[in-house]
Amino acid sequence: MTEKRRKFWGWGWEGEGLTDAELKRIDSFWASQFGAKDLEVTAPPEANEIELRASRIHIPPSLEGI
Repeated sequence: MTEKRRKFWGWGWEGEGLTDAELKRIDSFWASQFGAKDLEVTAPPEANEIELRASRIHIPPSLEGI
């Protein structure tokens, strides 16, 4: 049995969510609310597409073992 993994980009489990038709209805609603004619919806990024900068916080030697 494969283990369920939580989405890193949003709520819920990987592979679960709204259908394309449901997303299109939601997108149309928000486009009309904001007066946008051409709302371009992009897919969420993959985890490997995100680059984080190096941490600016340095752990003091007294706390490194925690």
